[in-house]
Amino acid sequence: MTDQIPLLLRFGGSRRFVKVGAFILTLCLLFGAAPDMGQAHTAPPDPSARLPEGDAAWEYWDLNAVFATGHRVSARFMITNFGPGSQSAVVLGHVTLPNGEIVEWENGRKKSRWLLSDDHRRLDVGRSHLYLDDPTYVLDIDKEELRMTLSFAPKQKNSHDADLTLPEGYQTQTLAVAQPMTGSLWIAGIVEEETPLNGFVSLTHSWGSRSEGDLALRRFELLSMEEDNGLEMVDLTTPDGARFQWLAISEKGEMTFLTQDFEIAMEGRAPNYRSKKFWVPEKLILTGSSVNGAVHMTGVTVSQNPLKVLPQPFRFLASFKSKPRRVWGQATFELDIKTSADAPPVRKTGAGLAVVTFLNPAKKPKK
Repeated sequence: MTDQIPLLLRFGGSRRFVKVGAFILTLCLLFGAAPDMGQAHTAPPDPSARLPEGDAAWEYWDLNAVFATGHRVSARFMITNFGPGSQSAVVLGHVTLPNGEIVEWENGRKKSRWLLSDDHRRLDVGRSHLYLDDPTYVLDIDKEELRMTLSFAPKQKNSHDADLTLPEGYQTQTLAVAQPMTGSLWIAGIVEEETPLNGFVSLTHSWGSRSEGDLALRRFELLSMEEDNGLEMVDLTTPDGARFQWLAISEKGEMTFLTQDFEIAMEGRAPNYRSKKFWVPEKLILTGSSVNGAVHMTGVTVSQNPLKVLPQPFRFLASFKSKPRRVWGQATFELDIKTSADAPPVRKTGAGLAVVTFLNPAKKPKK
C-alpha cells in the first residue's frame, strides 16, 4: 500500500446512521507456556461463534479493510451475555472516506431478535450481516442511507489460537491477514453512484467468559495491509500491568512464523493525537532473540468514544463501569526476524494499520 489518506481527526465531522435500542447497545459495548520462534499451529482457524458461558461472557469479530480508492472500513460484530437475558448482539462500524470524513453505523438486538445460523457462521443483526461460510466470507450492510457489500476468499490455513500464552480466560484467533477483498459502496448524499472497492482485509475473532474489562486494559494491533506481506503484531496489557505480546507472519494464507519471545518498549506520542487519558505511542521498540526492530505511528485517522452514540442517562450510567476508546491510525515497521536459531535475520519492512482498543484510560507512565 503506497497511497496515504489525509491524517485528519474528524471529532465533529462524522456522520452517524443509527437505529438501535440504546440499552442493549450500552450493555454490549461494556462487557464484553509461550511458544518459541518457529512454525505456527497447523490447525485451520474455525470462525464459528463459541458462545462462551457466564453472565459477563463476550465474543466479537473485528474486520479492518483498506482500499485503493482511499476508503477504509472497520466493523465489529459482538455477542454478549451481560444484562437481562443472554446472547444479545451489537454491530459497530464505520467507513473512513478518502477526505477523512467518517460515516458510522450501528445495530443492536436482543437474542430473540437477531439470527445465528445452526453452524454458528452466519450472523444477521438487523440490517448488518456477517457470513463466514467457505468459500467466501461476506460483510453486508443494507441500511437506507448506507449500502455496502464486501467479500473475500479465506486463505488462512492455520492460526495461533492454540499456541499463545494469554491472560487466563482470554482467547483470540486470526482469520485473515492482508488478504485481497473486493466489494461496492453507496452512501446517501456522499457516494451517489455505487463505487467498486478493491483492497485488503484483516479479520480477528476474540472471546472470553469474564468481562473483557477485567482481562484487558489496552490492545495494540499492527496489521500489515500489503499483498504478500502478511504480518500481525499484538501487545495486550492487562489491568494489573501484565504484558502479552505476539508476532505472526503469514505467506499466501499460511502462518509460517509465530513468536512471543520478545519485549516491547513504547516511546513518545502519536502525531496529531495528544490525549493524556488514552496514550497512543509514536514508537514501539521490539527486542528479543527472534525479533528486533521498531514500529512507527505516522498518524491517527480515527478516534472514537464508543459510548458517545448513547443517549443520557445510559451514557452516564455506562461510564461507571468503563470509559472505552478505540483509535485507528497508520504505521510503518522495520523488523529483523530470525525464523530459526541458526538462520540469519530476515528484514521485514512495510506499512500497515494500527488499531488501539482501550477498555479504560491508560496514561503514559511517568519516568
